[in-house]
Amino acid sequence: MLDDARARGSIMGYVGGLTYRALAALRRGAVDVAASDAARALELGQEHELRFALPCTVQILVEALLEKGEVEQCSAALSAVVFAPLDGTLPGAMQLTARGRLSVALGRTEGGLRDLREAGAALQALGVKTRT
Repeated sequence: MLDDARARGSIMGYVGGLTYRALAALRRGAVDVAASDAARALELGQEHELRFALPCTVQILVEALLEKGEVEQCSAALSAVVFAPLDGTLPGAMQLTARGRLSVALGRTEGGLRDLREAGAALQALGVKTRT
């Protein structure tokens, strides 16, 4: 995917490829690789104003940074995305999930759980099903 995006000159494809590679790395425990790929995808996404693509990237980056214990860097990553216009969307739910997980990690449990519940409600309304 990355090679194809590079060959076509597709920044969106490249950001998407880095984001999916970061997710795959995170799920297999390669947290440093995940954080690096997600950070690069976020940087490129900001540079090219790919706002709708960034929430997924930020969620993966926040998850990787939390796994690494780099809580303070999560706030900077979250500040890269705008919340309001994405209410009720999958990217908006991803933003809420990232913010909720960070809030819980910082000891702001009530606000974090509120964000996580709101993300869950948005995902349910969108028809997203998860294993329980």
